[in-house]
Amino acid sequence: MGLRPADRRCRSPPYGRWDAAAQAHAAAEVAQTNDEAADSYASCGAFAPDEARAAVAALDARVLLLAGELDSGPLPRIAAEIAKLIPGAELVVQPGAGHYPWLDDPRRFTRTVAAFLGREPAGLGSESAGPGQEPAGPAV
Repeated sequence: MGLRPADRRCRSPPYGRWDAAAQAHAAAEVAQTNDEAADSYASCGAFAPDEARAAVAALDARVLLLAGELDSGPLPRIAAEIAKLIPGAELVVQPGAGHYPWLDDPRRFTRTVAAFLGREPAGLGSESAGPGQEPAGPAV
């Protein structure tokens, strides 16, 4: 069950809903943390924006960016900007989801990913959802 808008300030930030699955996921986080990787993740020199932009601009693949509506990293508007940098990108914003959309609404997440994977690449006569549109897919 999702939170009412007035209750969103009380939820745990990365989650769209604070149910048993989200609580179990959060409880397991510490045991799954790789401190060495975390220390280097944002270290000096870890990011090369120009090289990263060039690499994604050269991708010759379909890419699904699935952002949670309530995610704060990246915000959906930032995910949309990233999608513009990738030639084969499709952006879907999952309503009511935080940073872990597969926990917040597993059926919607699975439907979205399955529909993306089941479609032919654009230009081969297939119908594809446009940017920001949720693709149609079989009910899960």
